[in-house]
Amino acid sequence: MLTIENFSPTNRDKIIGNSLYRICKNETSGKWYIHEQYNDQHTFAGYNAFHNDDLQKVIDAFNSISKERVIISLIP
Repeated sequence: MLTIENFSPTNRDKIIGNSLYRICKNETSGKWYIHEQYNDQHTFAGYNAFHNDDLQKVIDAFNSISKERVIISLIP
């Protein structure tokens, strides 16, 4: 489980199935968000969600993800 205390540039990713989830920060707005990169060798997609100024809220959303394509499924 990721926490504020152990969050770092080398500890901000997790892989579930064909999805890579990474916590990122927009340097312009200062908002944290989760980026999902999905690749099953036939389909490739990426999308961002859970934007927030509060890193703890983004970490909580990150920790609640337990399957692949969670963020990708939010693409309109």
